[in-house]
Amino acid sequence: MFLGWFMSPGLIHIAMEYCELGDLEKHLSTCPDGRLPESETQDITIQILSALNSMREERFCHGDLKLAVECSDHERNPILVGETGGFWPEQKTMRRQLSNIKGVLKILEEGSDMTQALRELDSMEAALWPEAGALYKWRLLRAEALMRLDATDGINQAVGITEAISEDNDQKAGYLSLHGHALILACHLDLGCDSLRKATQVDPECTRTRNWLESGQKLEKLFNKGKNCLREGSFEEAKALYTEALQVDLNNWCLNVVMLNNRALCEIKLGNYPAAIADCDLALNLYPKLQLANDHKALAVSKMSTMAAMYAPPAMSGKISQGVDLREQLRRSDQNIFH
Repeated sequence: MFLGWFMSPGLIHIAMEYCELGDLEKHLSTCPDGRLPESETQDITIQILSALNSMREERFCHGDLKLAVECSDHERNPILVGETGGFWPEQKTMRRQLSNIKGVLKILEEGSDMTQALRELDSMEAALWPEAGALYKWRLLRAEALMRLDATDGINQAVGITEAISEDNDQKAGYLSLHGHALILACHLDLGCDSLRKATQVDPECTRTRNWLESGQKLEKLFNKGKNCLREGSFEEAKALYTEALQVDLNNWCLNVVMLNNRALCEIKLGNYPAAIADCDLALNLYPKLQLANDHKALAVSKMSTMAAMYAPPAMSGKISQGVDLREQLRRSDQNIFH
């Protein structure tokens, strides 16, 4: 059974145990002639191959496996079983990394400081042998933290990480699911939903994947309908669709910025300039670098100023004309406004 790994300078060691009784040699000492029956050897061999396959999937470099004990009673095809040992510094490193992992998982669960989660992952990966690279599951934790940074760079990095992993593991539901979610956060709704559908085919029981797919499909439908209505000049309908879509996933800030900006344009076309300015301010609060929101806000302010100037009362002189009643001057001012 594959138990785990531990690190020492320059090497990654693999910890394995093949028998429920514990130490392999102790178990062999109970067998006739110190050899396992062929059937049990086959079971152990399958476990070894499974462990090696897990190492390959996780990108382990296993340079310190010691082939130690010949334990097959098959005369023509003797089987060598790998056996590893550990010592205190390696176990200490493993415990420290376990503590780091627990810290990252707690941060992700609580939704607190994602930069701290990334620092924990950096610390863990610093102890790895460079040629081994980061483990897949660690890279997925990094991607999940990057997705929650509220920065386009973070989302794009998360898409890159999950894409590379899902290409190598196209039958792993967890990898496909996280990649699909990252794509949706990056506004690639169609590609994200495709990846999530593949994930549900591999694992139909995963609640998180189903929820992500449901919200992704709803967003895709509302966003595309709103965009089409905006192009066709149906501004009231487009505004209603964007308003509904903005309630689907409040955490999808990147897509919400786009929809707020589009809704602001609808408000401008409808003459609702204060509402347009409010939407632009919300979009800029989420993403201050969005130039289009600045442009729309400037347009709304300009149109509102023009309208205010059109309906503003004319400037009155500080002097009252002699021989003319004050009430008459006010009456004439009112007539100038409306005629």
